[in-house]
Amino acid sequence: MHESSNVLTAANGTEIAILEEITLPLVIKNYKGTLTGLVFERVSEIMSGIGWFVENQATWKFDKSRIKLRGAYHN
Repeated sequence: MHESSNVLTAANGTEIAILEEITLPLVIKNYKGTLTGLVFERVSEIMSGIGWFVENQATWKFDKSRIKLRGAYHN
C-alpha cells in the first residue's frame, strides 16, 4: 500500500480524498492478474476503471452475470 494525498473530483463536483493506492492479486479460475485500486474513506465497494478493462481485454456481460477476461468467460 502507498499513502496518497491526491484528490479526485466526482461528477457532481465533490472532492474525494484518496487515502491509499493498493495492488491486490486477482484469481478467477484460470485467470491470474492484479487489480490496482484506490482506497477512499467512504467507499466500501470495489470499483474498477476503464483502464483495467482495456488492459485485460475485459467484457462484462451484466445480463448474464459473467465477465470475459482475455478471451475466457467467468461466472
